[in-house]
Amino acid sequence: MKRDDKKERVPKVLIVSGREDAEAQRVAEALVELRVQAAFLDTVMFPGSARFSNREGRLFSGDAEQAVPGSVYLRGLATHPLLPGYHEDLVERPRGLVAQCEEKRAFLESLLLTCERAGARLVNTLEANRQHACKPWQLYLLQRAALPIPRWVATNDPRAVRAFVKENGPCVYKPL
Repeated sequence: MKRDDKKERVPKVLIVSGREDAEAQRVAEALVELRVQAAFLDTVMFPGSARFSNREGRLFSGDAEQAVPGSVYLRGLATHPLLPGYHEDLVERPRGLVAQCEEKRAFLESLLLTCERAGARLVNTLEANRQHACKPWQLYLLQRAALPIPRWVATNDPRAVRAFVKENGPCVYKPL
């Protein structure tokens, strides 16, 4: 195979997500409509049946070396031990599962950082994903940018919660 032929097959967008994720599927469909080459790094199937390697900064899918994509759309790493696919392992070997999930996260994040350093544009960077998990910080940033957001409080103080509900009426909450 000529080197140029191989370059034509390189995905311009790598979708990092479980293949069944509805939003990732919509992105893939939009890319097809735009005639942009795309491929999935199925994080739900990794490390089970999906094979990826990072050999000294060179990326492989199975035995085939892959060029760095032009862009990477990060939807999810599927590394949380409470995901449904991990239920049996969570019951049988909780500590081992947590360690496995941390190693999976470290591998996938390293792969993404390697792509980024090699020139790929990351959509939903690792930092942006971390920020999504920090709702009080995210709300604070939105508030500082003068964007409309609902009133909010983040606390572990039951009295502060009661006072907030008394002042604002019915509320949505996430337990700490």
